[in-house]
Amino acid sequence: MSNSTERSGIAYGLGAYITWGLLTIYWKFLKQFNAVELIGWRIVTSSPEFGLAIEDRETLLRRGGLEIYSTMDIEVQNTTDKVVKREMPIDNEW
Repeated sequence: MSNSTERSGIAYGLGAYITWGLLTIYWKFLKQFNAVELIGWRIVTSSPEFGLAIEDRETLLRRGGLEIYSTMDIEVQNTTDKVVKREMPIDNEW
C-alpha cells in the first residue's frame, strides 16, 4: 500500500468518525427527535449480530422485532458532567 493511499484511508476514517459525532450533537438539538432512539437505530443497523445484511437489520427494526431500553438518566449524566468539568483541572493527565 502506498503512503498516499494510507493517508487517504486515515483521512476518510477520521472524517467518518467526526461526522458520526457531530451528527449526534446536531440531532440532540431537534426537540421532536429522540437522540437515544437514533443511537439505538445506528447501533442495530451497523451490527452484524442483528442480521447479515443491513436490509435484514432494518426489517427487524421496522417490523417491531426489538425493544430497545436505556438505563441512562440524562439528568444524572448532565449533573455528573457539570461536576467533573468544575472539579477536574483542564490540564489533568490521567
